[in-house]
Amino acid sequence: MACHVVDCPFQPIHRKTLTQLLIPLEALGRFSSASRVLTWGIDPIGAALAGVLALFLPTGAVLAAASSGVVISACWIAASRAVRELPLLSEIGKGSD
Repeated sequence: MACHVVDCPFQPIHRKTLTQLLIPLEALGRFSSASRVLTWGIDPIGAALAGVLALFLPTGAVLAAASSGVVISACWIAASRAVRELPLLSEIGKGSD
């Protein structure tokens, strides 16, 4: 939790830098809007699901379910073929010279 609190203010810097390096300029607006819809649109769904689970389960179980959801989503992204095929940052830097 402490790592998240310390790193949280810096996440937009990393995200914006990677987005600008990896997404073509003509697709940057579409990517940004789709990213916002997906990330902000999921929050109310997760809150509603947590509220329903809290009616039937103890708080610890709801928090465990939320934590496992975060881990599963990270594994799903890491296992994605599209993520594995992204160019390395060192390759992108060499291409601009």
